Amino acid sequence: EDVVQISEVVEQNYWSKLIYDVKNVDEEDLKLNTSGTEFTDDSIQKFKEVNDINNRLIQEIQDLISKGRKSILVSVPFISDAQEISSKLDICRAVYSGMDTKDRYDIISDFKSLKLKVVVQCRILSVGFDHPELDAIIMAKPTNSLTFYYQYLGRGVRIHPDKKDCIVIDLSGNFRRFGKIETLSIENS
Repeated sequence: EDVVQISEVVEQNYWSKLIYDVKNVDEEDLKLNTSGTEFTDDSIQKFKEVNDINNRLIQEIQDLISKGRKSILVSVPFISDAQEISSKLDICRAVYSGMDTKDRYDIISDFKSLKLKVVVQCRILSVGFDHPELDAIIMAKPTNSLTFYYQYLGRGVRIHPDKKDCIVIDLSGNFRRFGKIETLSIENS
C-alpha cells in the first residue's frame, strides 16, 4: 500500500507553509527522566531560568503582534507559566488542564473567532484542536517527544484563505532535536 509523504502534501498546497525561526537557547540543563522519554520538570525549570524564557516569550508575542500576526498559540511547560504570561499581556489568556471547562471553552471560542489574539496553553490543545487561521506558534516547552512536537506544529499547517503561512518560533531547542515536520517520512517495511 502506498503512503502519501508529507512533502507531497506540502507541494500540492494542502498544507500551510511553516516558517521556522529558531532562537538560541542553552539546553545544557535539560535532563531526561528515568524512562528516557521526556525531560524532568526540575531540569525544564532550570532551562527556563537560565534562558529567561518567560520574559523572552513576552517579547516574542509583542513582536509577532507588531508584525501583524493575528492568532498566536504558545506552548509552555507549567500552568504557572501560562498564568504568568497571560497576566502580563491583555491580549492573552491562559488555558490549561484542570481549569474551569466553561472558561476554557469561552477562551478557545474567542481565539478561534479572532477576538482573542494569543492563547498560552499548558498540557492541552495538542491533539484535535482545529483552528485553520492560526498563523503563529511559539514553542517554549522543551520536549523529547516527536509525537508532541509533530502534533503541536500540526496546529499551524491548516490552510485558510486569509492566511499565507504560519511562523514557528522555537524557544525550546525542539527544532534542533527534530527538524522540519515537512521532511518527516514514513518508510514502508
